[in-house]
Amino acid sequence: MKYRLIIYGNEMYKETTLNDRFSGSLTIGTDKSCQIAFKKEDFLVDFVVHIDRRDDGQFMISCSESIYLQKDISLREYVRPLSVGDHISLNYEINDTEFLIIDFLPIYDRIGNDFDQVIETNDLVEFSIGGQVDSIIRVDDPVLVNESIRLRKALGGYEVDLSESPLGVEINGFPSRKDVGFVKYGEFINIRGYSFCIDDGVVYVTKNANIISDLRITNKV
Repeated sequence: MKYRLIIYGNEMYKETTLNDRFSGSLTIGTDKSCQIAFKKEDFLVDFVVHIDRRDDGQFMISCSESIYLQKDISLREYVRPLSVGDHISLNYEINDTEFLIIDFLPIYDRIGNDFDQVIETNDLVEFSIGGQVDSIIRVDDPVLVNESIRLRKALGGYEVDLSESPLGVEINGFPSRKDVGFVKYGEFINIRGYSFCIDDGVVYVTKNANIISDLRITNKV
């Protein structure tokens, strides 16, 4: 499996990809030797974060003494395991202010993005997409069997309830950390490698997706 390591903050965004062959160490910080480098003048202190992989395959994250890691709001850490789905904030030691966030997310193989299968939702105010047996638009794939997102029509698009799909959901290419997101007409949702274009009264997906639904499904010529 491949992984996305995303580092972001106020007007800052960097990301890299790690795979199962990754070993050694990846460094992030203000030191010139860091593989993912930031400008010193943008921060209150110099800092370095290390991403390492142990012999047993476990990723680890550690940081210099000028900052600390925080996953649980009540816990201050300087080294900890890095697991898929982690959302870790970097905080200044001097004033406890969060200044960067690190997300560690899985990358799923794309099932196809030609959007040549058309699912007509017509006047449905609410519908679900996922692998659960009661999903209105059901993807027949074991990887999605316990997951579903629910879309509710709103002005100019749909509100997206993500509470039953905590990992592997992207909106327009970006992971969503909120329980409720929003897509405008013509925008995209990706669920564990399956891309859906959500439009007014219609959903587009690749023919490579095995879709089960009582809704009318046609193929684009």
